[in-house]
Amino acid sequence: MDSPRAAHATLSATLRQLRLDAGLSQIEAAAATGLTQAKISRLENGRYTPQPEDVKQLARAYQASPQVRQELEQTASDLSESRVYSRIVLQRGAWRMQQQAGRIEKASARVRAFHPTLVPGLLQTPAYARAMFASVGVAGEELERTVQARIDRQALLGADHDFTLLLTEGALRWQVTSPSLMVEQIEHISRSTQLSNVRVGLIPFSRPTGIFVQEGFDLYDAQAVIIGTTTATATITDDADVAVYDQLFSELESLAVYDYAARRELDRIAEDYRLLPNEPVRR
Repeated sequence: MDSPRAAHATLSATLRQLRLDAGLSQIEAAAATGLTQAKISRLENGRYTPQPEDVKQLARAYQASPQVRQELEQTASDLSESRVYSRIVLQRGAWRMQQQAGRIEKASARVRAFHPTLVPGLLQTPAYARAMFASVGVAGEELERTVQARIDRQALLGADHDFTLLLTEGALRWQVTSPSLMVEQIEHISRSTQLSNVRVGLIPFSRPTGIFVQEGFDLYDAQAVIIGTTTATATITDDADVAVYDQLFSELESLAVYDYAARRELDRIAEDYRLLPNEPVRR
């Protein structure tokens, strides 16, 4: 899927072109689908977020090919999920949400992420991701599919995309499962700092700041922001709101250390974990 704004514009233009190719006026399309002419006009002009069922009816009326129908319905589904509560995510399949995130990342030339309390998904090891998803109730085959979908997203780290991923020392000091798991995770992050298209920043405890950020967020091409909370995931595309997060990210970016300095901090944290006994996790 394109970035949300671009995907919306493309979907609107495609629906209009399909109608014209079918030789139908908006009034005729309305009669064929049961939608109002006004709604079809808003859909084609991008003033209305299309629902999957609306797109399905229009694509059928325009006799679009099965492949085109599937692509349009998938795009509409992605766009309509601007806010999805976690209990719904678990019911539909957490792995599907990981695949959706992957589609957005794949279509974005520039991806930026900041997470104050956990390792960004694009930097997580399978063991860390498994522990994190298990902690919110994902289990069995669903857990394995979700972990794999998250790891699959990381293939983009070696592709033609620009990533800036920020995390805090506090996120790494939060011991997930065991010291050995954290050492593995930190070593993985350290290796990622050497990827040519990935800029990994670590904000150490020693860096003073007056910035307070409660939730992590991901920025896509400065056009959309995805924010994850304990109970929900929200997608923001309003220009003014996106600009706020764009500015916030720039401020956070200035606090982080990178490259050799980041690896030195990572080595220090990993060494502290190596000195700890591997005791069973307590829940």
